[in-house]
Amino acid sequence: MPNDFDREFQISNGKIVPAGPLQLEPGENVTNLFAWVIQTNQDGTGAMCAAFQNNFPSRARWVAQGGADSHGQFRAGLAHATAVMVTSGSSHYGLGGAAAEPRVYWWSETVVLK
Repeated sequence: MPNDFDREFQISNGKIVPAGPLQLEPGENVTNLFAWVIQTNQDGTGAMCAAFQNNFPSRARWVAQGGADSHGQFRAGLAHATAVMVTSGSSHYGLGGAAAEPRVYWWSETVVLK
């Protein structure tokens, strides 16, 4: 795995669309991806985006679908991003043989908003 976010997101009307590259193992398919981006101001206010993707036309990239729930106004600067991805069908072998159950990945990082 490592999967992650794009390093920079463009702000449009105070909103963003989370996205990033995928690195899947042979035979591994993404079933769901959930992403959150949070940005805080000095006074404790801020902005948040909660997004998902459950249709993956590309094995190399993910982009949050249009149903992203966004509140507040993002501004240029740093933000915290985290995501959870569920996959199936991996050829990965762990303890006890082939992984028959879905695999869950989590990652978190700082991103730049422009």
